[in-house]
Amino acid sequence: MYYSLVTAQCMRQGMKRRLVMACICFILQGCGSTPERPVVVKPVVQDVAETTAENPVRDVLKELLFAGLTALDDDHLTEPRQGSAADYFGQVLDVDPDNAIALDGMRRLVARYKVLAERAYENGARDVAEAYLRKAAPYVVAEDGLEQLRAQWQKPVLRMRPNEFLLDPSALDERGDAIVWRLTEIAVKAMRAKSRITIVSRSDAEGRWMYQQMREVLAEYRLRGNIVQGQVPKIILIDLIEKSTN
Repeated sequence: MYYSLVTAQCMRQGMKRRLVMACICFILQGCGSTPERPVVVKPVVQDVAETTAENPVRDVLKELLFAGLTALDDDHLTEPRQGSAADYFGQVLDVDPDNAIALDGMRRLVARYKVLAERAYENGARDVAEAYLRKAAPYVVAEDGLEQLRAQWQKPVLRMRPNEFLLDPSALDERGDAIVWRLTEIAVKAMRAKSRITIVSRSDAEGRWMYQQMREVLAEYRLRGNIVQGQVPKIILIDLIEKSTN
């Protein structure tokens, strides 16, 4: 028993000595080689002041854009100025002139005024239409067609009577389904009103083609009328106006 204990203790001490010697050799061997240059890790320094300054501005811009879009949907375009779409989008563009959402909002604002102006003009309210365009002018981002709209208003307005039906010249040139359906609609009106028609066409061949389309739709009904030459193609229901005035 005593011999076994002594032997085990000697073995442990021998293992320790070998381990120590191995460590010493490793250290000495490492000292003999060329030491590698230490890698310098630069700390990442974040500009806290810049970060804290940008985030609040970004949040404010988001709130302004949301408020501008809401005002736009509510038709609160420019007046009163405070709380209008123009006010909110303008504040965003003062900080970020290239903000795509704000620029698009301004374009939509101008487009809305154009729609209102066209409606007013069609209803005979020329002064109101001009007022809408004046309101839109300060917020034009690019060429939005305001001048073209004014130029169009300078042209004489063709006033149509209730018994006159204009035809699209380009559709007549194509002679496709669109113009055939239009002629069908007018032919049915003429039949129901038992009215004669006058076809105004740019050429005799065009007038004959128009009459042929209307005649084929009505089958056995005899459609009476005549063809005259004119710059603006249209169809006139002669008896419709006579009945409405009697």
